[in-house]
Amino acid sequence: MSSLASPRRGAPVVTALTLALIALAAPGVSQAGCGGTEIAYAHSHPRGQLPPLALGDSTMLLSLPGLSAAGWTANAHGCRTVRQALGILGHLRARHQLPHMVAIALGSNGGLASPDINEALRLICCGRILVLVTPRELGGRSGRPAAIERAAAHAHHDRVLLLDWVADSVGHPEWFQPDRLHLTFRGVAAFNALLAHALPYAYSPCPPKPARHAGSRADRVRPS
Repeated sequence: MSSLASPRRGAPVVTALTLALIALAAPGVSQAGCGGTEIAYAHSHPRGQLPPLALGDSTMLLSLPGLSAAGWTANAHGCRTVRQALGILGHLRARHQLPHMVAIALGSNGGLASPDINEALRLICCGRILVLVTPRELGGRSGRPAAIERAAAHAHHDRVLLLDWVADSVGHPEWFQPDRLHLTFRGVAAFNALLAHALPYAYSPCPPKPARHAGSRADRVRPS
């Protein structure tokens, strides 16, 4: 995987309405007491390519402005589970609107299992990168989901990029609210800095060529 030059500002390829409708269509997103879906769109991206997408839960809400400024489209919803995130990826796949890189920062709600990661890899499919952000458990513990993600990154080193938030945040109680899970503003800065490590891999080094319009001169010319 290789890094690209600095992205250029361009109009979003996925409309705000499309992504909002996809978030609402995912099963179980509307839960009492969990709030609504919050989306912050990438400030810039290379022309003709979709910005990387980060999916998170309530622990990501304060990070949205910084992530979008850095170049992510970030989508967070309180109480979101990994299965709900897979539903969003399925909707994007069906609409041919999956970006080159997707980050999943989930697992504190409903846990995470190896089949979930396998399903995410199947949905984003060929040549795309899955970023896994290890989840802290309530109280700040490192649980089974983090161990599963580390194992998946080892097994799929060519497709999975691990950002070990659990390990990175050890010894930093000032980054967290009293529940040791939700972030303070210092924690937001640290979390966003960690996700920035994935940005060099955000775009395909060989983006697809735009389709030619039927009836164009290029279509009418035959090789000699």
